[in-house]
Amino acid sequence: MKLVLDLEPKIPLIDVRNLQNKHVELAMLGHKPVIVKKALEFDHFREYLPSDDARLIDWKASLRAGKLQVRMFQEDKSLSVLFLVDTSSSMVFGTREKLKIEYSFELLASMCFGILNNQDKVGLSIFNDQIVKQIPPTDGVGSFGVIQETLYNFESFGGMSNMIEPIFKCNEAQKEVNIVIIISDFISIDQDFSRYLAAIPQSMDAVGIMISDPVDISIPNDIGLITVKDPFTGEVRVIDSWTSAYDYNKRNQHRIDMVKKSFDRVGGSFLALTTSEPFDEKMMNFLGIRNQGAD
Repeated sequence: MKLVLDLEPKIPLIDVRNLQNKHVELAMLGHKPVIVKKALEFDHFREYLPSDDARLIDWKASLRAGKLQVRMFQEDKSLSVLFLVDTSSSMVFGTREKLKIEYSFELLASMCFGILNNQDKVGLSIFNDQIVKQIPPTDGVGSFGVIQETLYNFESFGGMSNMIEPIFKCNEAQKEVNIVIIISDFISIDQDFSRYLAAIPQSMDAVGIMISDPVDISIPNDIGLITVKDPFTGEVRVIDSWTSAYDYNKRNQHRIDMVKKSFDRVGGSFLALTTSEPFDEKMMNFLGIRNQGAD
């Protein structure tokens, strides 16, 4: 199948430090920290020059050296983000303009561009019942062209959703990856999902982005008989919305709550998006990005 994609970035700049725990906690409390430059780390002392900012003088070091010493800093190392992206059968579904997989790829492209534009690194692990495509973390805006081409030409859709392998693979990348972002509808998870998620190394921040079609969440109870098809087994059933809607909606809300609690348990964060609404504003709020002109 051929996807209809618009991979032009909608989020120009992302400081992924806003995805790390201390920033996420602020975002969840309703605060929106302005994007900051990469943190500066102390590097060494050198002798004070008349052109130096006097606030950089370290008086203790100056006393030890017998002459004025200033602190020199260097910009910290780039962070590295690994995206785990679900392309299983349930993602190839939609009742709106975009299939969930199309919506996911467009969100992914925007996030990758924003992260690369901030001089950080991006890697991909695309999976269904197995890992079907991997791109190791790389930096530079030129890498965005590789990602675009991969998404435009991607054809390995369908099958079951198996997050276990890509999650466990994170252990192999723990020395170079700081943040893991899972993009999925999380429809096929089971009660062990929280245990699998805990396998992500503690040195990494875990972020879950749930992409749902509106009917993944709820159906009205007054539309009569509905024909439904299991995306994984192909089984077709006819259900009566009057008798089934309540249980269906309750079950899906329980699933959403379970996924969110799973990310909470590992100190991560969670965002739910639906294909019936644009992702850019909600994503920017989640990232703690202040819109231009906002107070």
